[in-house]
Amino acid sequence: MELEAMNIFHLRHRWETAGNDEPDLRQTMCRLELQIGDVLLTENEDIFSQTISPSVLVSAYPLAQWFAANWWRLTSEPLPPTIRPLTSWRMAHEIGAANSGYVWPQILFATDREVMQVWAAPSRGNREQSVRYLNGLTAPVALSMLEFEKNVELFIQSVIARLAATGLHDTSLKLLWDEVLEERRDAETSSARRCEAELGYDPDECPDDILSTAIRLKSQMGEATLSELTPVYGKSEISTSIYDLDTLIKSEGIPGSPALPKIRARESKSMAPWERAVEDARLLRKELHNTGDRVSTEDLYSLLGIRKQDAEHYNGKTGSKVAIAVPGKGRQIAFMPRRRHPRSKRFELARFIGDIVYTHSAGGEWLASTDLSTSRQKYQRAFAAEFLCPIENLTGFLEDDFSEDRLEDAAEHFEISPETVNSLLANNALIYRTHGLSGLPYTIA
Repeated sequence: MELEAMNIFHLRHRWETAGNDEPDLRQTMCRLELQIGDVLLTENEDIFSQTISPSVLVSAYPLAQWFAANWWRLTSEPLPPTIRPLTSWRMAHEIGAANSGYVWPQILFATDREVMQVWAAPSRGNREQSVRYLNGLTAPVALSMLEFEKNVELFIQSVIARLAATGLHDTSLKLLWDEVLEERRDAETSSARRCEAELGYDPDECPDDILSTAIRLKSQMGEATLSELTPVYGKSEISTSIYDLDTLIKSEGIPGSPALPKIRARESKSMAPWERAVEDARLLRKELHNTGDRVSTEDLYSLLGIRKQDAEHYNGKTGSKVAIAVPGKGRQIAFMPRRRHPRSKRFELARFIGDIVYTHSAGGEWLASTDLSTSRQKYQRAFAAEFLCPIENLTGFLEDDFSEDRLEDAAEHFEISPETVNSLLANNALIYRTHGLSGLPYTIA
């Protein structure tokens, strides 16, 4: 999934006098404008007056309440790797959940831990609603987390100030936001709230035993790596739980001792994860003096310090949803891959190499490979693709023949999946990538 470059985020509102609802709703009526980059997502057609406006008349209170109630999940919980997320996930990430009888634009926020990703779609042809939103995003857009948080905070504070100015002081919004601010000031509480959110729970909803297990695992593997794993074993997963992860890390893995040459990995946050990954993969190939087409499986074993016979006889946990590597003494690491198909195994080994580069690990860091779309997982996938199949070598092999048969030949030649070949070509704008008709990363029933 390729995001457009970092964009600006505007959440503007002009107070209005309208309606006869409850005081907190009535006193915060406004003309709301929400803009991502140069796209005004609140531009709408009023069905009754048949006029088009850049702003929409709504109460700011329910939107501010939604942002405050879902602060931890919005800033901590990534997009799940499922075709259709749970309703509870959508309620925490889609603006429409603000509800209160207003028609909201179809906008989705989900962090990848480096940036806030935004998807948006225009209204579907429902003439029964009073407002029809005209604009969407043709591809997911990236906002800096700092800008997202700053704008949301200013919006919430503005609504609270408006209520206070009209004589409404101890509203549920103010009490909720004061609680969030207090939690953010306390490191231990913040950490627990992030853990709950990553597991798919609202504040105080996570069962104590699950949360305590996650916190214990965090002390073992570090917060960064646990954050890559908890969403996979969270509330949305019916067949697995955090206890399965606890069992997995105690399993026997493939002994290894990575022996990668030191490279100066790209750390600039102005570059997207996949851009840094491609540069790092090319740099590692250069350090290895590998200018040929293919990287052999034996080369991958060698870089990870794995014996071929150990890898070929490894019989890991069937159906595992993650691949991890557990550090041991010195530079020793126990690798626990999950893939069975030879090409998938190669890609997974290359992802481990990418994760070592990403974490700057010299043997002491836990490694984690999942199907999530966090920045770390995006980096791994892009690194593995470029390392196993450099785009220049791929285009040289194809010779401008992008037929299905030739792409299959390329996949066989480089010993990668056809999906990886297609992804490489799409990421380099050599074939067209579709983002789905809805403008969202999943299908809505």
